[in-house]
Amino acid sequence: MKNKKTEKLLNIGWVVFALLILVLVLVFAIQRISLTNQKNQEKPPTESGKADNNPVRVKTFFDIDADQPIKAFIGETEVTEPGTELNLPPGVYMVRLVDENGREHIQPLVIDKETKELRQKLIMPPERKTITIVSSQEESELYFDGQFIQHFNQEITLMVPFGKKEIEVRKKGYTSISKTEVIDENSPTEYLFEIKTLP
Repeated sequence: MKNKKTEKLLNIGWVVFALLILVLVLVFAIQRISLTNQKNQEKPPTESGKADNNPVRVKTFFDIDADQPIKAFIGETEVTEPGTELNLPPGVYMVRLVDENGREHIQPLVIDKETKELRQKLIMPPERKTITIVSSQEESELYFDGQFIQHFNQEITLMVPFGKKEIEVRKKGYTSISKTEVIDENSPTEYLFEIKTLP
């Protein structure tokens, strides 16, 4: 029961964090567009007597990791190939990344009147799994691949990227236990470490 509550709270925390980042990007974009609109108001109107709200012609040059076979889209248009041209009104857009397994990720970008090229590194974040580490002792230390993660009191739940990991639990005055595990969709969600006092 405690594990499920902790896992739910952790998942809610990640969602809230992602939403905060998105809100910050949107606020930045709105401020930038507002400044652009102020500059445009200072300029004389176009020959037609109307404000210039025409789409902007932009070329995309996204840096996509060659090790990740992903495709990038803005709306329904694929923009994976460098030099893809788009006509878009100024605003905030989402670049949608799709990997070979159909997994998706979005990254925001801003287009204003001065935008001629879109250059941004696009990375599909690694798949992650929520796992729980259980120690037989209180006040333990958790290490992944030799790197200290944090102190915990017998149980800790965290999200871990897929892949081979060396998980180690230590406590002063006790034998440390290390296990090499492959984290993927089929791996366990809980790992128990029985640490004992030094002889």
